[in-house]
Amino acid sequence: MTGIWEIMHDKEYWSDPDTFRPERFLDETRSKVINTERLIPFGIGKRMCVGTSLAQGELYLFLTGLVQNFKFEDPTPTHLEPIAGFTLGCPNFTLKVTPRF
Repeated sequence: MTGIWEIMHDKEYWSDPDTFRPERFLDETRSKVINTERLIPFGIGKRMCVGTSLAQGELYLFLTGLVQNFKFEDPTPTHLEPIAGFTLGCPNFTLKVTPRF
């Protein structure tokens, strides 16, 4: 199995692998994803997720619906450290969600 976490957090390839910067995967116009050998959220090779295209389409529709209908705010901005376990988890945090009218 491929060590996806190690590939996505290689300090020799990424200058700051622990910083959330989605723009590093976008082209100059920020309208298309650049497919590099280091962008492998659904795995690679024969163990690649068979539902990749379905998952990407569903995520797009789901997130678009949320962003169109709700406003998201962080009432108390803080830096969150991941919780190490079998996978990396996110600690509890507060998020203010209000409907858009």
